[in-house]
Amino acid sequence: MTRGGGARVIDVRPLFRADHLRLRSGLSEEYGRSNVSFEVFMQCFRGGQPSGVSAAAVRDAFLNLTDDPEAAYWHLWVDDANSCDVSVKQRGNLIEALTVHRPCGDNRLWDSIYRVLQLGSWVLYFPAPKPPLVMADAAHAEQLPPSMREALGPVRQVRSGKEIQELIRSS
Repeated sequence: MTRGGGARVIDVRPLFRADHLRLRSGLSEEYGRSNVSFEVFMQCFRGGQPSGVSAAAVRDAFLNLTDDPEAAYWHLWVDDANSCDVSVKQRGNLIEALTVHRPCGDNRLWDSIYRVLQLGSWVLYFPAPKPPLVMADAAHAEQLPPSMREALGPVRQVRSGKEIQELIRSS
C-alpha cells in the first residue's frame, strides 16, 4: 500500500509475529547496528486481544510533533535534524497500534512514545535477538497475548523515554 508521495505504508494489522522480529535485519546505526532501517512497534491489548485507546489521547502525546494527526501515516518533526514517520492502526476513534519508522534519537520523540505507553496496556517491542516487551506498567503484562509473552523476552518496565532508548541500545 502506498500513500500520496509513493511512500510505503506498513500495515500493522497482524497481532504479532515472533519470526518477523527474529528475521528482520534492518536496524539503524544510531542504535549500534549497521543496517539501513529500524522500526519500533507499539500495540495495545486487553484480555489478550487487540484493544485501543482514544485517538485524541494518543495524538495528544505527539501534539507538538505531528503535521497531520488525522492521517493514518504521521510525519513527526522534532527539528531540522530529527524526524520520523509513524504508521497508525485505528479502528473508529481508537488507536490500536503504532509503528515508528526510523525513530530519531531526540528525547522529545521518546518522551512522546513513553506517554503513549502510559495510556494503558500498551507494549513496545523492536527487532533484537531477544526482544523485551517494554511497558510503562509491568502489571499490564497480563493483558498481552500469551503467545507474545512466551515468544519474546521478559517484560521490562520503563519510567521514561530515555530508559526506552537505553534498553534499545543495550539489546
